[in-house]
Amino acid sequence: MTTSSVVLDCDVVIAGGSLGGIAAALAADGQGTRVILAEENAWIGGQVTSQAVSALDEYEQIEHLPGTHSYATFRNAVRQRYQEMFQTPALMPDGSLLNPGMCAF
Repeated sequence: MTTSSVVLDCDVVIAGGSLGGIAAALAADGQGTRVILAEENAWIGGQVTSQAVSALDEYEQIEHLPGTHSYATFRNAVRQRYQEMFQTPALMPDGSLLNPGMCAF
């Protein structure tokens, strides 16, 4: 059996390309560190890609309580994409923000 090795130099290794792994890699990269994100499958994104779940597992107050800027940017990008694709208004009839997938809290 023949094996080969590749040596990569980095500051941080993220094992797993789930949504959390991607967020960690982006945060580390944003701090100027050299990051390697390793995922054993052919895709990254966890529940929002491989499992095709557009309704994110979130808590009821996600729109109102402080959170990270990067996650808010991601949520707003998902919301905007749904608005563009389906010509959906930003606000629902009850005045709440569009919740793609209508995840139950």
